[in-house]
Amino acid sequence: METRLESLSESDEAVKAFVAACNSMCDAKFLLSERKISDLMQTIAAYPRLYEIFKNALQGYNRQAEFHKSKTKVGGRSKLVPPQNQTKLIAYVFCLLLEIDTGKRALREFLDEFFYHTNPNEEFALFCSALIVPFRDVTEYVFYNGAESYLEDDAVDLTLREAVKQLLQEMNTAVNESVVISMETKQDLFLLAKAIESALTPNRIDLIKPLLTGYKNTVNSCLIREKLTPYLDKLYRIFTVSEIF
Repeated sequence: METRLESLSESDEAVKAFVAACNSMCDAKFLLSERKISDLMQTIAAYPRLYEIFKNALQGYNRQAEFHKSKTKVGGRSKLVPPQNQTKLIAYVFCLLLEIDTGKRALREFLDEFFYHTNPNEEFALFCSALIVPFRDVTEYVFYNGAESYLEDDAVDLTLREAVKQLLQEMNTAVNESVVISMETKQDLFLLAKAIESALTPNRIDLIKPLLTGYKNTVNSCLIREKLTPYLDKLYRIFTVSEIF
């Protein structure tokens, strides 16, 4: 019984240390970003059970192919669309962090290419929001429940996924072409749209409503509201009919 309690204590310590390292990175300014990445990688290496999650996720994982697949263009700028499969997401972010930590990928150049903003602190914040937050949450879930507890993406109705994806693409086009909202607002809407699409998995589907509400609130506070409201109405109808709401 005592050994069991010690094991649980060690598990809690590993997760708390990992989550704390991720949160510390997300709270940091760009000046400290590389140090925070190193701290996170050291935390992962310090706990064998935590490291085992990433070791298993990397089995059969094609780093170069997955990164190439994730690259896209939005408004003439390069963007990343991380894997929706949760095991691949863990491997994807882990590999990026490892490349940055070992000097194989320059962080500032990476941020300028995929998370462009005139302020490097904002670039790093966008990077953390898009990659580190889901990396943190998925890893914590897998640590306690196992990777096999995640269902694959196609467990969500394919027709539903395609309908939502099409609407989100049309919304992104409208946002990109708008001349009445700032680049910062555009980036916020792009990230929210991506988060909504990524949440179309059985284990994250409860995130869709708050994400869509956040998108709607952002839209309602700017001049693009009339343009995007019809799309939002369609999304709400789709999710209501599908009994997601």
